[in-house]
Amino acid sequence: RNVSSSSSAAAPLGGMSWAHEDTLWSAVAEALAPIAHLEAEWETAKLEKRVRDYFRKAGKTLDFGTRSWHELVNDFADAVFASLWQSLGDRPWLAQVDFLLSMDAAIKELFPKRLIAEVPELEFERAVLAAHDRAFEEQRFLPILWELVQEFVSPAAGSKAQKKVYDA
Repeated sequence: RNVSSSSSAAAPLGGMSWAHEDTLWSAVAEALAPIAHLEAEWETAKLEKRVRDYFRKAGKTLDFGTRSWHELVNDFADAVFASLWQSLGDRPWLAQVDFLLSMDAAIKELFPKRLIAEVPELEFERAVLAAHDRAFEEQRFLPILWELVQEFVSPAAGSKAQKKVYDA
């Protein structure tokens, strides 16, 4: 998948193209459009706003001064998908949404430009794709894992034993 296909900004030679502020807006709307009819609790505009907020808040949790761009992309993906699953994990449609372009747009909008300006586009795209897919699958799988732990680790062993198995 090409994560930057929706970006309209021109890339400097060998470096990154930059997202405009409305790119995240558009990317989230595009990601949610296929499932919007499945959302029973919130209207589409509210859902889109909340999801954009999860991306923006995840960017505020990062320490841009001490970590590499690659580590920060992974940290960002972890924070975004943890927020999405914490808030929307009860929605059966969540695992159907492809947030890849949203994540790409959010990183280009929220990360300091100096941090990723010289990163080759292909290297950036690969890192974003890998972080997206890993974090998405981890968050999708954790509730399933917890159910299995509760089923197969005896409650008599205690909640500490269940947590140890879950964390392993």
